[in-house]
Amino acid sequence: MASFIRSLVTCPLVAVLGCVASSSVAAQDYPPFGDPARWAMFDRYLEQQGKYNGGRGLDPHWVDDGRRFWFHARDSGDVVMLVDPTSNTAAPLLDVARVRSILRGAGVEGIPDTGLPFESLELHDADSVVRIGTVAGTFDLDLGTFRLSGAPDRPAEPQARMPPGSVRSPDSAKTVFLRDGNVWVRLLEMDREIQLTFDAEEFLRYSVSGGWARIRTPWSPDSRYLVIERSDRRELGKTPIVDWLSPEEDVSFVSRYSELQDDIPQELLYWDAATGALAAIALPAVTSGGDAVTVLGWRPASTELLVGRVLPGVRRREVLAADLVSGRVRTVLLEVGDIVPQAGAFTMLDDGFLWASDRDGHRHLYRYDYDGQLKAQLTAGDLWVVEDIDAIDVSSGWVYFRAYADPDRPYDMHFCRVRLDGTGYSVLTSQEGRHNVTLSPDMQYFLDEHSSITRPWQTDLRRVDGTYLRTLTRTDMQGLRKELRWIDAEEVVVKAADGTTDLWGALFKPYDFDPSTKYPVVIIIYTTFWPQFSPSFETGGNPRQYAQLGFITLRLALRGEYGARDRAFAAALYGRIGCCEHDDVAAALSQLAADRPWMDLDRVGVLGGSWGGYHAARFLLMRPDVFTVGIAERAWMDPRDLGSMELWMGMPEDNPEGYEQLSNLPFADRLEGRLLFVLTMADWGGTVSSTLRMVDALIRAGKPFDMLVVPGVEHLYHRSGERGEIADHYVWERQMPAYLVEHLIGTGGRAPSGATTPSRQ
Repeated sequence: MASFIRSLVTCPLVAVLGCVASSSVAAQDYPPFGDPARWAMFDRYLEQQGKYNGGRGLDPHWVDDGRRFWFHARDSGDVVMLVDPTSNTAAPLLDVARVRSILRGAGVEGIPDTGLPFESLELHDADSVVRIGTVAGTFDLDLGTFRLSGAPDRPAEPQARMPPGSVRSPDSAKTVFLRDGNVWVRLLEMDREIQLTFDAEEFLRYSVSGGWARIRTPWSPDSRYLVIERSDRRELGKTPIVDWLSPEEDVSFVSRYSELQDDIPQELLYWDAATGALAAIALPAVTSGGDAVTVLGWRPASTELLVGRVLPGVRRREVLAADLVSGRVRTVLLEVGDIVPQAGAFTMLDDGFLWASDRDGHRHLYRYDYDGQLKAQLTAGDLWVVEDIDAIDVSSGWVYFRAYADPDRPYDMHFCRVRLDGTGYSVLTSQEGRHNVTLSPDMQYFLDEHSSITRPWQTDLRRVDGTYLRTLTRTDMQGLRKELRWIDAEEVVVKAADGTTDLWGALFKPYDFDPSTKYPVVIIIYTTFWPQFSPSFETGGNPRQYAQLGFITLRLALRGEYGARDRAFAAALYGRIGCCEHDDVAAALSQLAADRPWMDLDRVGVLGGSWGGYHAARFLLMRPDVFTVGIAERAWMDPRDLGSMELWMGMPEDNPEGYEQLSNLPFADRLEGRLLFVLTMADWGGTVSSTLRMVDALIRAGKPFDMLVVPGVEHLYHRSGERGEIADHYVWERQMPAYLVEHLIGTGGRAPSGATTPSRQ
């Protein structure tokens, strides 16, 4: 790729994205490395794969008080379907193209060329008239004559002067909002405004709703008290963001990035509408481990505010109750030892709350009263409940939730239910793979969107007890198989480097796979912390697309990931991130290649962005005997820069050796393969400093490397507008795959000993 970089820019040492004028690149504008036919298939796959997700993302619009719903069936003639779960019927209601033609024929402006030509839909006159709302107005469409007429005017609703983002009190007498960052309250009947705070600035912010767990309102049930969060970042370190594209460098500063908020001083305030006083809620002080505070909600018919607090460094979380009348703060629940302490799955009831914990090695649901007394353990056994509870039907006593519920298939996500007393547990879905569920408003039915590695997405209608009623959508793969010569991914299970732990993953082959040919292998990785494998149908994403270029690509779930499996799996690398992930992947490759001779283990690359960039470099540094080409994109080379590793590493003073080995910098002299850094220069995440210090270490060690600099783009590309879109295409769909093709397919993957090129540092 060295010559490819040189051909794009005037500087022979570094490739810079700064002169691309259009967000679209011609299909024939391929890099000089690799087969043009493969590049064409690479692009065509990206363009076409979205058409084959018809069984995914069904968006139900409930009508008749939630008794029926309609949805847009794009792959069944482009119609609107009307579904009645009670009678188990599904019938076409509207031909979308015909409605679009009728609207345009009537001179209605602003009708889009694709998607639905209306924004809302209502049924009237025994389903003989459809009232549709468009950007130009509301119209009635007679389904017998297909005549379009203006809809009757609706009574005008009173328009109270409500600022954007305002939250009205339960008694509808007051509303709270932010103005220039400060908190204001409007007394609606008096039409009077009161300013509550006066010191908001860029790094001192107030919030009355944002980021809180499941609180519906900052107002107490009696509308007397208002809770406010104050976040003070003024004393944190600042990260400079330099605009290198301006004639004279323009520098701005952002707060030091942290993946956790536990190191940002937080304070909870409350305003008493009866006295007009604004005061702080005095939570018990903590001495170590951070202090991330989350407002959980108001206790029903009470002046007690429930607050969650997480101290990741000491693996402790708690629920506190602050009584705003007496000022008393009490501990309702204290739990120590969670691998990833969090306030997730906290759900309030009239007489208590539901709580999720991995205290017994699996993640289960527990029911507590507001005194912190355990009333029931709702789930048990080899089960891992996911973060959120989907619904609680208080009238029937059922709790609906998703869980990894099959110990033999630990990544299959199912829909489950259990009663509030812990009885009646059942798994409501059965097929292998992943299930995404939408409950009906009356909680009598649910839509089950599911797939597996080899089974395309489909959506089924089921009764709430799991009884199958009908299939509503199913992905048709015939076109994809014909046009793109689709080959299903292969689900794989191998042993980790410890020889005992099962690792699950998915392996992808090129569209023209030939078992008599040897193919280079590319590992696409993100992080140790969160699950990287889902047994669902892969029609999109980098593994499939990169395989089109002639690679065997692999996604693998590694030890230390939290969010599935069990606590032991998550704890395997606690306190020693970076120690063993490379060994796990190396062991997996060896096992896979043992009966797959078409996997060429002399040509193995690793690709990762953000946290994945850390691991990409780490793999090359720690196992140069296995990994020969790597791409570290937007990467932290020294994760200690984050200041938030306590969640997975514990406190630095308690684990100095773990923190020392966490950094890639001390291992710079181990680099033997080809390593490309991709650096977004407007990155607020601190990756610029981290990567440049790695570059300095490599220079000191006399090690060559490659670098692609992308100015004017943030860590998250889409936040940089059109420039970010250009960069996303340029980096992920041209430069990075070209680098892998050049060094794994074009050159055999190994750089000659001591060799350098003009574009290498």
